[in-house]
Amino acid sequence: MNLREQAAADMRGILEDSAAGFASVCVVTSPWGKKATLRGIFRDIDLAIDTQTGEAVAGHTASIVISKPSLAAVGFQEIRNIPEEDSAPWVIELTDMGGAKRTFKVSDTPTDELGAVTCMLEAHKLI
Repeated sequence: MNLREQAAADMRGILEDSAAGFASVCVVTSPWGKKATLRGIFRDIDLAIDTQTGEAVAGHTASIVISKPSLAAVGFQEIRNIPEEDSAPWVIELTDMGGAKRTFKVSDTPTDELGAVTCMLEAHKLI
C-alpha cells in the first residue's frame, strides 16, 4: 500500500469512527427512494465572521463528509444536487449533538482526491 492509499484508508477510518471519534450516523435517501445508513462528519454553523470587518453575520452552513467508497458500497455511485422541480432530491437525515432530528437535501457535492464527498446541505421538509 502506497502513501496515498494509506491516507485514503486513514481518512475513511476517521470519517466513520462513531465509537471513539466524531462521526454521526445518517440515513441517505436517493431520489428513487433507496435508503442506506452511513457515517460521516457533520457540521452545522449558524454564525459566520465577515473577514473584512471582523463582525459576526447571520448565516447558516451545514455539511456532512462521507467516504466515497462507503457510498459506492451501498450502491450510490454519484450523489449530487438535483433541482426539486426535476426530481426528488438526495435527502440526508440525522440526529444532531443536541438530540434534534434533522432533515436536509443535498445542494452540492465536491469530492477530494482521497475519496471524501462533502455533501453541502440545505434544510428540507418532507411532504
